[in-house]
Amino acid sequence: LVELSGSDIDVNEFARVGDTYHVLNDIERIGDHAENIMELAEERNRKNVEITPEGIEELKNIYNYTNLAMDIAIESYKNNDKQKAVSIEQTEKRIDELQKEYRDAHIRRLNAGRCSALAGILFLDLISNLERVGDHAKNIADTIAEIKERD
Repeated sequence: LVELSGSDIDVNEFARVGDTYHVLNDIERIGDHAENIMELAEERNRKNVEITPEGIEELKNIYNYTNLAMDIAIESYKNNDKQKAVSIEQTEKRIDELQKEYRDAHIRRLNAGRCSALAGILFLDLISNLERVGDHAKNIADTIAEIKERD
């Protein structure tokens, strides 16, 4: 047993408190990225920036994978489900691949003069923020997988 603030808790409970702290930190970071995404969308609207149809489809696709990663993280945490938590690996890997693929495709569009520099900046910032949300979702799921390993 570990003594903490005058009360006894067992080592597993103490570890769970640390795990929860890390999950909360990831949730806070996800919120920061969501705020960044909102600001990018506001700037796009305010400045009437055009994104190419290919860029729109790419954004929808990486968003859908990021949303799936969030769903997996939330469900695995909510249900303390290691199997669900482990399933995030492929989704997060795909987000990473898409971010790289879409970054390269967008740079080619920029070089071809198919979109403006501001559109390029907004697009690249958006996919970067979405990729980071995927990273934090994976961190949450990984925490559940690690807890189940200890149990």
